Amino acid sequence: MKKKLLFTLGCSFTEGDGAYPNEPFFEPEGIPIDGSRRMEIHGSDLQNWYRNTYTSSFHHNGWPAQLVRKLGYDKLINIGKCASSTSYQLKLLTDKYWDFPWDEYETLMIIYLTDSIRYSFYSGGVPQTFMCGDPERMCTLSGAYGRIIQDQDLDPLFEQIHHVKCLEGFCKQRGIELKVMNYWLREDKQMKEIYKTDVYMDPKPFDALPFDHANGEHTKWDTRYHSPICFHPNREGYRLMTENVFNKIEELHPHLIRNEKDFNSSPEIIWDGSNHMGFPNVPENREELIDGRIEFDHEGLKESEYEYFAKHGKLPWQ
Repeated sequence: MKKKLLFTLGCSFTEGDGAYPNEPFFEPEGIPIDGSRRMEIHGSDLQNWYRNTYTSSFHHNGWPAQLVRKLGYDKLINIGKCASSTSYQLKLLTDKYWDFPWDEYETLMIIYLTDSIRYSFYSGGVPQTFMCGDPERMCTLSGAYGRIIQDQDLDPLFEQIHHVKCLEGFCKQRGIELKVMNYWLREDKQMKEIYKTDVYMDPKPFDALPFDHANGEHTKWDTRYHSPICFHPNREGYRLMTENVFNKIEELHPHLIRNEKDFNSSPEIIWDGSNHMGFPNVPENREELIDGRIEFDHEGLKESEYEYFAKHGKLPWQ
């Protein structure tokens, strides 16, 4: 009998960002759990330190790790990556797992779609991901992209639909069962009006997170379910999400739940969302591409360029 594999794709909400150790954790660190310092800490060096230090907790307590245990599967491969675009995630999938022995597994693949307005392309031999920016900041790649898009709703959504169609083809060819969810309920509704397919987790609009999470009223969020230092769920929030998704599977796709006889309560858990480790694209004689590649931020600026722009309001060559 083939082993059961859960394979997940997505952004920070799939990597598990925010799933820090249970409380008491932040209060002894001097950080109130009511979220009153969230705006101050989110995006800061302090948040980055916590994120980089506790990523293992993310990978073992986010919704993919919790769901694989509830489904009773044998293995999880999660390539969810913080701040990544859908196209970036598909690049990781096709570049790393094109020749994976899929026929040795019964695979359920779930993608939790991120903002459709994110995009990616290769830089230094590996994919680099970016976010749409302010059209007024024409000196940045993201600003130029924001200006070129002529319909802020539909153009990115058509990109998202294209990626989903590509993923459908990848899965169909390999006998993988694909289910699609969306972080943004508004985009979920729009996509299902435009593109009809049987790969949605729910053919009707479906919000996997059963609590407020995608509006600007952050001060009204239930602090029991959110990290106090960023805009992500905590472990309890991911637990509720897992329950919600599992219930939807039980309602609409019960064949995906492992029966009691074959249930595995100790699955192998793998996170493989890095674009630097195990990446096959760069030839051996061009390894300097990886070693010496330049890192850009989500606007397409190098660190020195960002600092110069923040100080002078323009870039050095302008």
